[in-house]
Amino acid sequence: MSHIKSNGLQPIKVSAEPDAPKAAATSAPRPASKPTSGYTDHPLSSMRAVIAKRLSQSKQTSPHGHCTATADISALQAIRADYADAGFKVRQSKIASLYIFDKK
Repeated sequence: MSHIKSNGLQPIKVSAEPDAPKAAATSAPRPASKPTSGYTDHPLSSMRAVIAKRLSQSKQTSPHGHCTATADISALQAIRADYADAGFKVRQSKIASLYIFDKK
């Protein structure tokens, strides 16, 4: 184990007693770090705050679900390449909808 370098972390002692003081509670809290992306938070206007509140309520109180699916679209990409070779720009979603919904 001597070849493993330490990353400077110290082990935390765990006590089986429920009333034991926690070691992390005695350390001073670190100040919040500023984002490095250049993004700055601005306070919400009252209208935006109401919109955010209503959107949250809508999501929390209405039944909703999420569904995902996977598909092999290699044949679709080949058809799109044929159209591109003929000089037409066609989106994959347009080709997929034609094949899915056109049942003539």
